[in-house]
Amino acid sequence: MNNIGDFYKKAAAALNSPHEARILIAHFTGGHNPVLHPQIPLAAEQLAALEAAVARRQKHEPVSKIIGSKPFWRDSFITTKDTLDPRPETELLVQAVVDRFDKTAELKILDLGTGTGCVLISLLKHFPAASGVGVDISQPALAIAVQNSENLGTADRAQFMNADITGPLPLGTKFDIIVANPPYIKTADIQALMPDVRDFDPHSALDGGADGLDFYRIIPRIILPLCHKRTCFFCEVGYNQSKEVQAECRTHGLIYETALEDLNGIQRVLIFSLMD
Repeated sequence: MNNIGDFYKKAAAALNSPHEARILIAHFTGGHNPVLHPQIPLAAEQLAALEAAVARRQKHEPVSKIIGSKPFWRDSFITTKDTLDPRPETELLVQAVVDRFDKTAELKILDLGTGTGCVLISLLKHFPAASGVGVDISQPALAIAVQNSENLGTADRAQFMNADITGPLPLGTKFDIIVANPPYIKTADIQALMPDVRDFDPHSALDGGADGLDFYRIIPRIILPLCHKRTCFFCEVGYNQSKEVQAECRTHGLIYETALEDLNGIQRVLIFSLMD
Protein backbone atom coordinates (compact mmCIF):
# COMPACT_ATOMS: atom_id res chain seq x y z
CA MET A 1 0.00 0.00 0.00
CA ASN A 2 1.92 3.04 -1.23
CA ASN A 3 -0.68 5.53 -2.44
CA ILE A 4 -3.61 7.39 -0.97
CA GLY A 5 -6.15 5.61 -3.16
CA ASP A 6 -5.25 2.20 -1.75
CA PHE A 7 -5.26 3.50 1.80
CA TYR A 8 -8.60 5.23 1.23
CA LYS A 9 -10.28 1.95 0.25
CA LYS A 10 -8.94 0.22 3.33
CA ALA A 11 -9.77 3.08 5.73
CA ALA A 12 -13.26 3.65 4.34
CA ALA A 13 -14.07 -0.04 4.90
CA ALA A 14 -12.51 -0.11 8.38
CA LEU A 15 -14.42 2.98 9.50
CA ASN A 16 -17.55 2.28 7.47
CA SER A 17 -17.27 5.93 6.46
CA PRO A 18 -15.69 7.13 3.21
CA HIS A 19 -16.27 10.70 4.40
CA GLU A 20 -14.21 10.25 7.57
CA ALA A 21 -11.49 8.43 5.62
CA ARG A 22 -11.23 11.38 3.22
CA ILE A 23 -10.96 13.87 6.09
CA LEU A 24 -8.16 11.93 7.75
CA ILE A 25 -6.25 11.48 4.51
CA ALA A 26 -6.56 15.16 3.63
CA HIS A 27 -5.33 16.15 7.08
CA PHE A 28 -2.26 13.92 7.11
CA THR A 29 -1.27 14.45 3.46
CA GLY A 30 -1.54 18.22 3.16
CA GLY A 31 -5.04 18.38 1.73
CA HIS A 32 -4.99 15.69 -0.95
CA ASN A 33 -8.28 14.13 -2.03
CA PRO A 34 -7.94 10.35 -2.53
CA VAL A 35 -10.88 10.24 -4.93
CA LEU A 36 -9.46 12.86 -7.27
CA HIS A 37 -5.79 11.89 -6.97
CA PRO A 38 -5.58 8.25 -5.86
CA GLN A 39 -2.07 7.70 -7.24
CA ILE A 40 -0.35 10.20 -4.95
CA PRO A 41 2.25 8.20 -3.00
CA LEU A 42 2.24 7.95 0.78
CA ALA A 43 5.50 8.49 2.62
CA ALA A 44 6.25 6.01 5.41
CA GLU A 45 5.59 8.61 8.12
CA GLN A 46 2.28 9.57 6.51
CA LEU A 47 1.20 5.95 6.36
CA ALA A 48 2.11 5.43 10.02
CA ALA A 49 0.19 8.55 11.06
CA LEU A 50 -2.87 7.52 9.07
CA GLU A 51 -2.88 4.00 10.46
CA ALA A 52 -2.68 5.40 13.99
CA ALA A 53 -5.52 7.83 13.22
CA VAL A 54 -7.78 5.05 11.91
CA ALA A 55 -7.05 2.96 15.01
CA ARG A 56 -8.00 5.91 17.24
CA ARG A 57 -11.24 6.45 15.34
CA GLN A 58 -12.09 2.76 15.66
CA LYS A 59 -11.97 3.33 19.43
CA HIS A 60 -14.64 6.03 18.96
CA GLU A 61 -12.37 9.05 19.27
CA PRO A 62 -14.02 11.77 17.16
CA VAL A 63 -12.29 12.77 13.95
CA SER A 64 -12.25 16.35 15.25
CA LYS A 65 -10.17 15.32 18.27
CA ILE A 66 -7.79 13.34 16.06
CA ILE A 67 -7.11 16.17 13.62
CA GLY A 68 -7.54 18.89 16.25
CA SER A 69 -10.21 21.01 14.57
CA LYS A 70 -13.93 21.18 13.83
CA PRO A 71 -15.89 23.27 11.31
CA PHE A 72 -18.43 25.68 12.81
CA TRP A 73 -20.43 28.42 11.10
CA ARG A 74 -17.98 29.73 8.47
CA ASP A 75 -14.64 28.77 10.04
CA SER A 76 -12.68 25.90 11.54
CA PHE A 77 -11.95 25.90 15.27
CA ILE A 78 -9.24 24.19 17.26
CA THR A 79 -10.75 21.61 19.60
CA THR A 80 -9.07 19.35 22.17
CA LYS A 81 -9.93 16.99 25.01
CA ASP A 82 -10.46 20.12 27.14
CA THR A 83 -13.20 21.57 24.93
CA LEU A 84 -16.68 20.53 23.89
CA ASP A 85 -16.72 19.98 20.15
CA PRO A 86 -18.70 22.73 18.39
CA ARG A 87 -22.10 21.30 17.44
CA PRO A 88 -24.11 21.99 14.27
CA GLU A 89 -27.20 22.82 16.34
CA THR A 90 -25.27 25.57 18.12
CA GLU A 91 -25.05 27.38 14.79
CA LEU A 92 -28.72 28.21 15.42
CA LEU A 93 -27.56 30.30 18.36
CA VAL A 94 -25.32 32.32 16.04
CA GLN A 95 -28.06 32.55 13.42
CA ALA A 96 -30.55 33.90 15.96
CA VAL A 97 -28.25 36.78 16.86
CA VAL A 98 -27.28 37.48 13.24
CA ASP A 99 -30.95 37.72 12.28
CA ARG A 100 -31.73 40.10 15.12
CA PHE A 101 -29.13 42.86 14.80
CA ASP A 102 -27.77 45.15 12.12
CA LYS A 103 -24.36 44.01 10.90
CA THR A 104 -22.82 47.44 11.49
CA ALA A 105 -24.05 47.82 15.08
CA GLU A 106 -21.50 48.55 17.82
CA LEU A 107 -22.53 45.70 20.07
CA LYS A 108 -21.19 44.35 23.33
CA ILE A 109 -21.50 40.57 23.51
CA LEU A 110 -21.15 38.23 26.50
CA ASP A 111 -20.68 34.50 25.91
CA LEU A 112 -21.22 32.32 28.99
CA GLY A 113 -19.45 28.95 28.85
CA THR A 114 -17.45 29.96 25.79
CA GLY A 115 -15.45 26.71 25.38
CA THR A 116 -13.63 26.92 22.05
CA GLY A 117 -14.96 30.46 21.65
CA CYS A 118 -16.82 29.40 18.52
CA VAL A 119 -20.03 31.34 19.23
CA LEU A 120 -18.38 34.60 20.33
CA ILE A 121 -15.75 34.55 17.58
CA SER A 122 -18.33 33.77 14.88
CA LEU A 123 -20.43 36.70 16.07
CA LEU A 124 -17.47 39.07 16.20
CA LYS A 125 -16.57 38.13 12.65
CA HIS A 126 -20.12 38.87 11.48
CA PHE A 127 -20.37 42.14 13.46
CA PRO A 128 -17.09 43.98 12.72
CA ALA A 129 -17.86 46.85 15.11
CA ALA A 130 -18.71 44.54 18.02
CA SER A 131 -16.59 43.53 20.99
CA GLY A 132 -17.12 40.71 23.45
CA VAL A 133 -16.18 38.71 26.50
CA GLY A 134 -16.09 34.92 26.70
CA VAL A 135 -16.33 33.35 30.16
CA ASP A 136 -15.45 29.79 31.10
CA ILE A 137 -14.51 27.91 34.27
CA SER A 138 -11.92 25.85 32.40
CA GLN A 139 -8.56 27.53 31.98
CA PRO A 140 -7.42 24.97 29.36
CA ALA A 141 -10.57 25.66 27.33
CA LEU A 142 -9.94 29.40 27.54
CA ALA A 143 -6.42 28.89 26.22
CA ILE A 144 -7.96 27.22 23.15
CA ALA A 145 -10.50 30.05 22.79
CA VAL A 146 -7.67 32.60 22.84
CA GLN A 147 -5.83 30.61 20.15
CA ASN A 148 -8.95 30.45 17.99
CA SER A 149 -9.53 34.17 18.41
CA GLU A 150 -5.97 34.94 17.35
CA ASN A 151 -6.14 32.58 14.38
CA LEU A 152 -9.44 34.01 13.15
CA GLY A 153 -8.61 37.68 13.55
CA THR A 154 -10.79 38.75 16.48
CA ALA A 155 -8.16 39.00 19.22
CA ASP A 156 -8.35 42.81 19.29
CA ARG A 157 -12.09 42.69 20.09
CA ALA A 158 -12.38 39.60 22.28
CA GLN A 159 -11.50 39.11 25.94
CA PHE A 160 -11.59 35.81 27.75
CA MET A 161 -12.22 35.48 31.45
CA ASN A 162 -11.69 32.51 33.77
CA ALA A 163 -14.70 32.48 36.09
CA ASP A 164 -17.41 30.28 37.54
CA ILE A 165 -20.73 31.38 36.05
CA THR A 166 -22.60 30.12 39.10
CA GLY A 167 -21.50 33.29 40.90
CA PRO A 168 -21.56 37.04 40.21
CA LEU A 169 -19.41 38.14 37.28
CA PRO A 170 -17.39 41.30 37.99
CA LEU A 171 -17.40 42.60 34.43
CA GLY A 172 -18.17 46.24 35.17
CA THR A 173 -20.26 46.82 32.06
CA LYS A 174 -23.60 45.99 30.51
CA PHE A 175 -24.09 43.97 27.35
CA ASP A 176 -26.39 44.23 24.35
CA ILE A 177 -26.27 40.49 23.69
CA ILE A 178 -25.80 37.62 26.12
CA VAL A 179 -25.46 34.10 24.72
CA ALA A 180 -25.20 30.85 26.64
CA ASN A 181 -24.83 27.20 25.74
CA PRO A 182 -24.49 25.71 29.22
CA PRO A 183 -24.26 22.02 30.15
CA TYR A 184 -27.77 20.57 29.90
CA ILE A 185 -27.44 16.77 29.94
CA LYS A 186 -28.96 15.01 32.96
CA THR A 187 -26.22 13.52 35.14
CA ALA A 188 -27.79 10.05 34.94
CA ASP A 189 -27.89 10.22 31.13
CA ILE A 190 -24.20 10.89 30.57
CA GLN A 191 -23.15 7.24 30.71
CA ALA A 192 -25.71 6.42 28.01
CA LEU A 193 -24.31 8.97 25.56
CA MET A 194 -22.48 7.84 22.44
CA PRO A 195 -18.89 6.95 23.35
CA ASP A 196 -17.67 9.64 20.93
CA VAL A 197 -19.18 12.20 23.33
CA ARG A 198 -19.09 10.39 26.68
CA ASP A 199 -15.43 9.43 26.49
CA PHE A 200 -13.93 12.41 24.67
CA ASP A 201 -15.84 15.58 25.58
CA PRO A 202 -15.22 17.09 29.04
CA HIS A 203 -18.03 16.08 31.39
CA SER A 204 -18.00 19.52 32.97
CA ALA A 205 -19.31 20.84 29.63
CA LEU A 206 -22.08 18.21 29.51
CA ASP A 207 -23.40 17.68 33.04
CA GLY A 208 -26.37 19.90 33.83
CA GLY A 209 -27.30 18.23 37.11
CA ALA A 210 -30.07 15.83 38.06
CA ASP A 211 -32.63 17.28 35.64
CA GLY A 212 -30.19 19.02 33.30
CA LEU A 213 -31.42 22.46 34.33
CA ASP A 214 -28.95 23.52 37.04
CA PHE A 215 -27.35 26.28 34.99
CA TYR A 216 -30.66 27.64 33.74
CA ARG A 217 -31.63 28.33 37.35
CA ILE A 218 -28.44 30.32 37.86
CA ILE A 219 -27.81 32.18 34.61
CA PRO A 220 -30.99 34.34 34.53
CA ARG A 221 -30.10 35.63 38.00
CA ILE A 222 -26.44 36.37 37.38
CA ILE A 223 -26.99 38.13 34.04
CA LEU A 224 -29.51 40.71 35.32
CA PRO A 225 -26.83 43.13 36.61
CA LEU A 226 -25.17 42.87 33.19
CA CYS A 227 -28.30 43.84 31.25
CA HIS A 228 -29.80 47.13 30.17
CA LYS A 229 -33.40 47.58 29.05
CA ARG A 230 -32.72 46.47 25.48
CA THR A 231 -30.45 43.51 26.19
CA CYS A 232 -31.33 40.26 24.44
CA PHE A 233 -30.54 36.85 25.92
CA PHE A 234 -30.11 33.82 23.65
CA CYS A 235 -29.63 30.32 25.06
CA GLU A 236 -29.37 26.80 23.73
CA VAL A 237 -31.44 24.12 25.49
CA GLY A 238 -31.75 20.36 25.34
CA TYR A 239 -34.59 18.06 24.34
CA ASN A 240 -37.89 18.85 26.06
CA GLN A 241 -36.36 21.63 28.21
CA SER A 242 -37.87 24.67 26.50
CA LYS A 243 -40.90 25.16 28.77
CA GLU A 244 -38.93 24.75 31.99
CA VAL A 245 -36.26 27.21 30.87
CA GLN A 246 -38.89 29.72 29.77
CA ALA A 247 -40.55 29.50 33.20
CA GLU A 248 -37.26 29.91 35.05
CA CYS A 249 -36.29 32.95 33.01
CA ARG A 250 -39.69 34.57 33.54
CA THR A 251 -39.24 34.39 37.31
CA HIS A 252 -36.21 36.68 36.89
CA GLY A 253 -37.99 39.22 34.71
CA LEU A 254 -36.91 38.00 31.31
CA ILE A 255 -39.55 38.11 28.58
CA TYR A 256 -39.75 35.07 26.32
CA GLU A 257 -39.99 36.00 22.66
CA THR A 258 -39.57 32.92 20.49
CA ALA A 259 -37.73 29.65 19.89
CA LEU A 260 -35.77 28.26 16.96
CA GLU A 261 -36.13 24.58 16.13
CA ASP A 262 -33.30 22.35 14.97
CA LEU A 263 -33.58 19.89 12.07
CA ASN A 264 -35.24 17.34 14.38
CA GLY A 265 -37.98 19.76 15.36
CA ILE A 266 -36.56 20.31 18.86
CA GLN A 267 -36.85 23.82 20.29
CA ARG A 268 -33.11 24.38 20.53
CA VAL A 269 -32.55 28.14 20.90
CA LEU A 270 -34.69 30.42 23.07
CA ILE A 271 -34.72 34.20 22.78
CA PHE A 272 -35.54 36.54 25.68
CA SER A 273 -35.60 40.29 26.12
CA LEU A 274 -35.96 42.82 28.94
CA MET A 275 -38.01 45.28 26.93
CA ASP A 276 -41.07 46.77 28.65
